[in-house]
Amino acid sequence: MSAPASGLACALFVAALAPGCGGSAARCTSSLACGRERVCGHDGVCAALAEPAASVLAPSVRLQARDWGVTRPDALSDVVGVDDALEIGGEHDSWAHLSFSPLPPGAVARAVLSLEPHEAAPRATEDLTLVVARTAAFRGERLTRRRAPGELDPKLERTIAAGTLAPLHLDVTELVRAAQRLASDRLDVVLRRLEGRGALVYASAHAADPRARPRLDLIMAQARAP
Repeated sequence: MSAPASGLACALFVAALAPGCGGSAARCTSSLACGRERVCGHDGVCAALAEPAASVLAPSVRLQARDWGVTRPDALSDVVGVDDALEIGGEHDSWAHLSFSPLPPGAVARAVLSLEPHEAAPRATEDLTLVVARTAAFRGERLTRRRAPGELDPKLERTIAAGTLAPLHLDVTELVRAAQRLASDRLDVVLRRLEGRGALVYASAHAADPRARPRLDLIMAQARAP
């Protein structure tokens, strides 16, 4: 368990979700204290793994984005450069596209996509609702709004409360499973604003601190021993 991409202990899965995981509704940042067959959920609360996840767990896997891009309606045919900030929404109605690979083989018990706030990110001035959808594969160097890949099911929504400036943790388990069912070894997603105004600004894959870059954490499930 020494390789950065595949050696993360299950106990460190979703390592930014608040200390104090336990049997109560205490907030948590790590699954370390959640106990056997429990994880620190994307909502920051310890929870039991549902079947088939409640099984003997293999080491977790962490993937960083292999490809990425931003598209805007005012640049329909132009590739938008991405620096160390990844904007969603804003005056340009920016969409953020991320691709993670290779997905490991085997059943996924839990998958969480995490984004860290950019150091210059403003607080949300009103509630914002995001859509996170799986998409067809894309190539960042050719990505424009006109060429943006179509959205695929399943999708999920998340409302970010006004005043929030915190890491974003999204449970994308069903999106990963859908990709695996199609024998795909990659997860491509788009994050876009559905409701509200303003922007959410997160650290991009160009962030100087590797720990701040977009990441996909996976817990793999194994069958119980007879």
